Amino acid sequence: MAAQLTDAWRDALFSEAGEAALRRYYTFHLEGITKISDALPAARSVQLDRLTRHLLGHYGRYLDENTRLPESYRLAWITELSPRIFKLEALILGAAAPKDLKTCLCNAVKHAAGHTLREQRYLEQLLDALEKISWEASGTAEAVRHCLLLLNFNHLAYLACLQREVRAHASGLPEEARQAFLRSELGRLRAQPLRSGTGYDPDWPPLAHMLCAFLEEELRALPPGAPAPEKLALNLSVAQLAGMIRLGHQQGLFGDKNLSEIFRFMAASFSTKRQGQISPGSLSKEYYGTTQVTAAVLRDQLSQMVKNIDRDFFPK
Repeated sequence: MAAQLTDAWRDALFSEAGEAALRRYYTFHLEGITKISDALPAARSVQLDRLTRHLLGHYGRYLDENTRLPESYRLAWITELSPRIFKLEALILGAAAPKDLKTCLCNAVKHAAGHTLREQRYLEQLLDALEKISWEASGTAEAVRHCLLLLNFNHLAYLACLQREVRAHASGLPEEARQAFLRSELGRLRAQPLRSGTGYDPDWPPLAHMLCAFLEEELRALPPGAPAPEKLALNLSVAQLAGMIRLGHQQGLFGDKNLSEIFRFMAASFSTKRQGQISPGSLSKEYYGTTQVTAAVLRDQLSQMVKNIDRDFFPK
């Protein structure tokens, strides 16, 4: 019976059926497998779990992501992921990051249900992305923020984390600087690239949209301020400025300031040769993605600086 089904699925793929028909066909079979599997004891669902895995693995792009998966398959999937989740949880808890952020992330990965294909795919994407973060490095919170915005991690507890972070930073600033900071954060979010068709909770708006609405509300609550101070124009691109920040941070030139604060200060204080307004997010992106081309330009500039020092202070 299983061989007949897998042969039928293969034949359907190479038939003249259109994509909409294939979606209905494969989704109908997944719904049928789920209904039968859930009516059987777990011990008798092993073969159906194999069929489910085959269907998801070979024809997943044609399945309705909101279709419920067999309970026995879901439990097996969670068991398979458990070692990854436990390892990631240990890394998160040991990271130099805010406690509420660590609690939110650990809860999200530990308590993911995976009842539907969409939920399982999103958790796997989230685990893949979080496993790539250097949790022991400085600037972890900034890297996590960039990652979760990109993945549209619209978990309300994480939104609350970001709101507290913004308010905590803004509360220590003079009025004019507070307004500049909020506008900078708003511009950064609007420039943030997002993956379409993904999100932690499909019933809530995208994380970036909710955070933008919060920042706009915070700005409306401020009294009208003076125009933002003029920025210092640099003869550098955003990528080159980010590369300079990276070198300075590695050299310890910024003291104990974290990268988020450095990116915000640089974005609020400088413009580049092609962009009058730069965001902390664009600096962060270029900081973590410095290319060899950018490094070569910086090396030439630094070499020229060393020559100038030799000429002015160590003449031969």
